[in-house]
Amino acid sequence: MAPELMVELSDKEETSEVLAVIEQKRLSPAAISPQAGGLVVAFDRPASPGNLGSSIRSADALGAQGIIISGHAVDIYDPFVVRGSMGAVFSMPVTTTPSHTGVKEWVDNAKAQGIDYQIIGSSGKATEMVYSVDFSKPTVLILGNETVGMSRGYWDICDAVVKIPIGGALSSINVSCAASILLYEIARQRTAQR
Repeated sequence: MAPELMVELSDKEETSEVLAVIEQKRLSPAAISPQAGGLVVAFDRPASPGNLGSSIRSADALGAQGIIISGHAVDIYDPFVVRGSMGAVFSMPVTTTPSHTGVKEWVDNAKAQGIDYQIIGSSGKATEMVYSVDFSKPTVLILGNETVGMSRGYWDICDAVVKIPIGGALSSINVSCAASILLYEIARQRTAQR
């Protein structure tokens, strides 16, 4: 291949010597097996590849068994998602569904198998603090869109919606930072109860 074409395809300053063309793996939420004490993270229309990649990396590090991405969202195989996740996008099922109804169907299916997942949303508009929820139960954690938060559909299916206590001049934090904080609280509670 001509070096100029390799530079153009590489998307890096120093190109690799290897180029592969592979079929992208697309999974539905059914690829995530419900588990007693399980944790699934659902993203509502994520728009930033870097935020999604970093959040997937945190989810992997802090015990999630799978990811569900819903709605019109960034491509899970965007190079910035893959790089931001440090490869975690390949270490667990990262699935897609058209809307919140796919998440609700997955939860209902898990309940039919005897595993009762709670659906916990996150929003700066919530009144309940994250540390007030019992995360020892099987949980689906919902993270909203970076600009507009969770859709009304997600608000309607949540058992609770929590917020992170924030001080200072700003009223919100970056969604990947919020994901890490929320996931850490879940991991902290579960570790403390062992």
